[in-house]
Amino acid sequence: MPADYRLGPGHGVPAIAERLQAALPASRVVKALNTMGMELFAYEAAALRAHRVSCFLAGDEAAAKAEVGDLAAAIGFVPVDCGPLAAARILEGLGDFIRHVMAPMKHGFWATISTADLPPVDTAPIGGRRSSLLRG
Repeated sequence: MPADYRLGPGHGVPAIAERLQAALPASRVVKALNTMGMELFAYEAAALRAHRVSCFLAGDEAAAKAEVGDLAAAIGFVPVDCGPLAAARILEGLGDFIRHVMAPMKHGFWATISTADLPPVDTAPIGGRRSSLLRG
C-alpha cells in the first residue's frame, strides 16, 4: 500500500490529534469517537453491538490504541484500527461527513457508519477489473 495514500489533496494539514501529540510529546494520543453523534451514547451497549456501530481508531502506540479499543468495545462499539495517528486526517474528514449526513432532511442524529468484512468473491470482477492494490 502506498505510504502516502492518506496525504492526498486536502489531507496535507496535520490533524488535530497530530497537533495535540506534537504539543504533548510524552502523551499517548489516540483518535477515536469522532465519527458519531453524541446521541449514540444514549444507547445501551447491547443495542450498539446489535447494530455493529464502528469506532474508528488511529494512533502511533499499539498499547494505547488497544486500551481505547477495549473501552470502545465495552461501550458497545466495534473498534476498527485505521492505522497510525496520521490517519486521523481521514477520520476528522469522516466526522465532517457524518455531520453532513446527520443534517436536517438527511438521516437524522442517529446516522452512523458500520464496517463489515464480506467474504471474497470467487467470480471474475465486472468488466475484467483487477483487484485493488490496497489489498494486503
